[in-house]
Amino acid sequence: MKHTELPANEIKRLEELWRYSLHDKQDDPALDAITQLVASSFDVPIVLVSFVDQESQWFKSRFGLSETQTPRNISFCAHAILEEKSVLEIKDTHQDSRFCENPLVTGPPHIRYYAGAALITPDGLKLGTLCIIDSQPRDFSADKLQELNLFAHRVIEHLEVLRLQRLLDIVDKSDVGLWELDVGSNASWWSDTVFRLFGTDETCRSNHSRQVNLYEVDSQQKLEKKLSKAIATGQPFSVQLKLKRPEHVSPAWVNVTATALETNGEVTHLAGTVRNITPLKDKEARLARHARLEQLISELQEEFIRDNQSSNTFKHALEKLLVATESEAGFIGEVCYRQDSTTPYLQMHALTDISWDKAEFESFKANAPQGMEFTQLKSLFGRVILDKTTIISNAPADDKRRSGNLPEGHPNLGCFIGLPVFDDYGDILAVIGLANRKQGYDEAFAHELIPLQQRIGQLITTFTLRNEQQLSRERLEMAARVFDCSHNAIMIIDAENCILDVNPVFETETGYSRQEILGKNAALLTAEGHLPTLNQGLCDAQTHHDYWEGEVINKRKDGELLPQYLSISIVRNTLGAISHQVVVFTDLRRIKQHDKELYRISHFDPLTHLPNRMHLMQLMHEAIRQSNDHQGLAIAVIDLDRFNSINQVLGSEAGDALLIEISDRLSDQLNKGETVARMSGDEFGLILIHSPHLLDRLDRLLSDIVTVQSLPTGNLLTITGSMGVTFYPDDNADPDTLLRHADQAMYRAKEEGGNRYIIFNTDHEQELKSAQRLRKDIAHGLQHDEFVLELQPQVDARTLELVGVEALIRWHHPEGRRMPNDFLPYIVNSILEHDIDKWVVMQAFKLLDQWRLEAPELTLSINLTPQTLANKTLIAMLDNALRHYPDVDMNRLHVEVLESAAIEELNIATDVMKACQARGIRVALDDFGTGYSSLTYLKGLPADIVKIDRSFVIDMLENADDLAIVESVIYLSKRFNKTVVAEGVETKAHIEALHRLGCDVLQGYGIAKPMPIEQFNAWRCQRSRQ
Repeated sequence: MKHTELPANEIKRLEELWRYSLHDKQDDPALDAITQLVASSFDVPIVLVSFVDQESQWFKSRFGLSETQTPRNISFCAHAILEEKSVLEIKDTHQDSRFCENPLVTGPPHIRYYAGAALITPDGLKLGTLCIIDSQPRDFSADKLQELNLFAHRVIEHLEVLRLQRLLDIVDKSDVGLWELDVGSNASWWSDTVFRLFGTDETCRSNHSRQVNLYEVDSQQKLEKKLSKAIATGQPFSVQLKLKRPEHVSPAWVNVTATALETNGEVTHLAGTVRNITPLKDKEARLARHARLEQLISELQEEFIRDNQSSNTFKHALEKLLVATESEAGFIGEVCYRQDSTTPYLQMHALTDISWDKAEFESFKANAPQGMEFTQLKSLFGRVILDKTTIISNAPADDKRRSGNLPEGHPNLGCFIGLPVFDDYGDILAVIGLANRKQGYDEAFAHELIPLQQRIGQLITTFTLRNEQQLSRERLEMAARVFDCSHNAIMIIDAENCILDVNPVFETETGYSRQEILGKNAALLTAEGHLPTLNQGLCDAQTHHDYWEGEVINKRKDGELLPQYLSISIVRNTLGAISHQVVVFTDLRRIKQHDKELYRISHFDPLTHLPNRMHLMQLMHEAIRQSNDHQGLAIAVIDLDRFNSINQVLGSEAGDALLIEISDRLSDQLNKGETVARMSGDEFGLILIHSPHLLDRLDRLLSDIVTVQSLPTGNLLTITGSMGVTFYPDDNADPDTLLRHADQAMYRAKEEGGNRYIIFNTDHEQELKSAQRLRKDIAHGLQHDEFVLELQPQVDARTLELVGVEALIRWHHPEGRRMPNDFLPYIVNSILEHDIDKWVVMQAFKLLDQWRLEAPELTLSINLTPQTLANKTLIAMLDNALRHYPDVDMNRLHVEVLESAAIEELNIATDVMKACQARGIRVALDDFGTGYSSLTYLKGLPADIVKIDRSFVIDMLENADDLAIVESVIYLSKRFNKTVVAEGVETKAHIEALHRLGCDVLQGYGIAKPMPIEQFNAWRCQRSRQ
């Protein structure tokens, strides 16, 4: 028996065999039908579709034979694929020296006749044969053997269809869509993946115009140009296109590629791929937006450092912010208050005018000579101020939080976001407004702008505090890289993870050629020691929904680490077994490098290479976490004195050189574990370890800063430093607060002349925080009905009959009942004063309305804060309450005005008191006699009632001076026809004495103590029965 030689193209032939068969030895019904038909046509007992593999021949389809394979060295088909003729015929094996001793001749199946038609691929490679076998000699004509050759062509055509179908399935599984365009008819075809990516239905199938209309206009034009050029020149293209999406929906992007197919030198078809690149575009957009915002923050800081702070600073900031956030319009406004200190409005520092009606905008500006003002609080920006929270509205026209229409000429609002800016005490300082972003706004978008809110607040505060102090210019540029999307590497592997095929991009990225990688295990790409691995991803995909994606570290052929993002899809056959696996790679090397660069830019100062303010905050967090009871920290802020003079006289280059020199000096003074950072233009922050000799070190740090500069005039300029220091954990605060405290101490050092350090006082800070917490508790109490009115009776001095009550406010705090002196002093000149007074007025009207039938003869006196009197808001409160309780008799209401407040704001008080009297309300001067010129103003003030202060009444029986004052007040009040009410009536002797002196009304513990409303009603009923 003679062994066969190997074909000259054996390696390439075996590769092609793998591509067509994938080693799939399962039965193929279509091939089985062909072998049965051949057996019937040739009347032979055995027909085989045989593939000649490296070591064996195996039968993809067989008729009349139970064996599935034989060794290659005894294979008849191994001879057939060497023949130049397409059919090898052995009419009698016993007469052929090549086969007479073959085990397949001498033993089962006892081959006497063999004819094998080669299975030839379009590339001319012979995979095996379609052969007929008989145990008897046979003789077929040439035409009959040609018929066998035709059956062999049918087999290879079937295998080609299966191969193409597998490729199409692979492309679909890899989320890559296919498309074709017939140039002549303009008819097109899309794979199902394209319809899924575009989110459209079958109505677009074969309709090129409808398909193009799925893109935005710019992308439509770009695509048509690319198509026209490809048809004209035959050149392939790859282009990124943007799909149409509804308003306020994030954009979607695809990458479209095309290859021209020519006939007789003319392009007749275009074919290509479509791939979803929206996630990459979204990441690019987020990186770009983050970079632009960081750049905006840095540039805004530099505006102040350059000694050019003005309204243009905020205008520039707004322009940049609109670009960064893709918004059409916006504003930056500072929250200010009217003279009443309670009515807020927005004073614009920057406002978009491009979409306003020009004439309307100029008119609006002309009516606000101190700067454009927004005063309508019943609006979306008003809700930001009043609620002190972010307001997002993607349908402003239907938003119930706003009322009224926009000013004439104002641009339409498609969507709006208002962002509050707070100062260090939690009070609202400014509002940033943005409008008309195509994608709308959401909480995640608002979160991205938090650093900008903080910086705007810091800059407005700095602008107010420093005023004329100018800092040098420094430009920090934030570079943002936009990465071009390239074709992804694709690898196809079998169920045992052996590589079946790869695309050209895979070869470029990994360094492996297709020939050397095929048949190898995919684990070849794994970089040891890095998790997760490619194999782990493949296992997870097989056990979890046939899909896995994640980031891995692979390695190239040359050993270089290759960070990649993997998308693994499992393809199964009709029986559910794994047919093959598709791995799509995205090269992350440029993104990783960009992340490192972005980290460097966002964490370090480009001039001095020191940590910037943000990085300093992170280092402070870490230092605080590692500190202990035995080793505290000192947080210091140093600001250079007279540094602006360097920039103004010697130029910014000299200023930069000085900053670098001082940075080096400070760095040289640091011990292990300590940090110096450049926080802004000429401001440095330090984290120092607390030690017994720390104060000496602070002196040395300041002395090292001292620099003498020669000026062109011949004079010398000495640069020193002002330092503020706070100690942790004595100042047990978070890093941001610690820096603020050190900053405050630094400003006090500057106020004292500079070239010194000041240590922060934590006790004063605690007092401010306690007052702030109390104000928040008061606001909470107003919202949750913790405040009540208690009533103290007033009786006629002659008959002792009940004539009225005084309403006194009390606070039922969760921790116990609190009197007015416990909380009213802490809300002086705040909006809470207005809120308290508004509540008292409304409660008084409610009580008078309840008494209309029960006690129509009683009067009710209320006490209001001086602020309400001074800013004339009392009248509006009264009118508003009357609208709620229109049946209340205003003559039964008395408004008590502190004598001191009335005298301090005499003209305003007179107007307010007269307005009350015009409505039937009687006005009482409270605590009369305590003012410095009470008698002088008694005649001038339009008061109906004079209340003698209890301090005179209590001691009048023992103190002649107090008695004289009481007598004088009663006498003068009677001369001016005013009713007299005495407070502090404690005993029966007081009652009798005051009656003799002619007092009209008595009030005090001798009559009754203040009591809750329910208790007073019971007391009144009991008294009326006596």
